[in-house]
Amino acid sequence: MGENIPADAQGKIVVFGAKRIRRIWQDEQWFFSVVDIIAALTDSDAPSKYWPAMKRREQATSGFQLSTICRQLKMTSADGKSYTTDAVNTQAAREGGSVAGSARRQLEAKSGRKVVTSGNYLIDKPKLTKG
Repeated sequence: MGENIPADAQGKIVVFGAKRIRRIWQDEQWFFSVVDIIAALTDSDAPSKYWPAMKRREQATSGFQLSTICRQLKMTSADGKSYTTDAVNTQAAREGGSVAGSARRQLEAKSGRKVVTSGNYLIDKPKLTKG
């Protein structure tokens, strides 16, 4: 995603390492862009192509349809326009965790390197208040 953040996206971006992940508040919970998560975890040059390929592979190998844990929601893109994108909430992340773990292990085996390292994640630190 580009450096310019559209005004209506303020507060709707989280950062994982140096990657931005779009999110939207819907039905009293946060939903996160699947393509952005893939971009952050894989450093793929084409995460929007990686996601459909991953859905096809998972369907073929396990019979699980990754789309069942997603919702189609409109999110603002780097170009400032709003597009429908697959999004997951934390509940879906828990349900799909084993699938994601399997995909991560397959990617690590294929690439010969770790996907998650101490250099590419953030630890939320509690905010200190004066008083």
